Amino acid sequence: MDATEPYLYFWQKIQSQIADAGIETAWFHSTYTLTPHTAYPSQVGEAVETLRYILEDIGRSPGEVLIAGDSAGGNLCLGILSHLKHRLGDIPELITNGPLKGVILLSPWVSFSHDWPTMILNENRDIDARDVTSRWSQLYLNGQPSNNFVEPGAASEKWWDDIQVEQTLVLAGAHEVLLDPIKAWFSKFEKFNPNSTLVVGKNECHVAPLIWPLFGDFHETEQESALKHWLLERLG
Repeated sequence: MDATEPYLYFWQKIQSQIADAGIETAWFHSTYTLTPHTAYPSQVGEAVETLRYILEDIGRSPGEVLIAGDSAGGNLCLGILSHLKHRLGDIPELITNGPLKGVILLSPWVSFSHDWPTMILNENRDIDARDVTSRWSQLYLNGQPSNNFVEPGAASEKWWDDIQVEQTLVLAGAHEVLLDPIKAWFSKFEKFNPNSTLVVGKNECHVAPLIWPLFGDFHETEQESALKHWLLERLG
């Protein structure tokens, strides 16, 4: 799905709030081709090229750069991290001279399976419908087999050893269907990346900080509060 106005407003608000604390940041919003116009691995390649642009064309060092994404965008952020270590197919290699400063994942889509308990428990609490996510994942794969770049949750603990990122923030909602796979993936990821934080917002749905404003609810979610404080602590 294309980013709607509240998505852009949300990140602008975060930038403004940390600027009030004297922290200046520059933000680059990447676009990538949506399905069904193209399929995997095109989107991963486009995400990698976004990072290459920031590092090589703009000239930022990895230690200055945080990457962030929600849902499918979170999936692509993990695809970038995987590519930096394992390299995906014909996508050009990207070598950094150090780890990225951080990655922020909002409700990352790490598994296409619908067998997780929260898929049933939260079916009527969340915005993600099973038939929709099933169709989207099939369009993304376009008949290709899945792998660790497509479903990060399927990767082993060792896959995430020596991943090129200093610190990681993962946000999720207690009422989202993806909660179980997110927790399962995080438990493996943090084994080799101890500077990682998972925050689960009480009574919050999938990407609640971005979705609830679409329905006129602008109160600060627990996920938004955690994100703001995480940035203030690490950039201040």
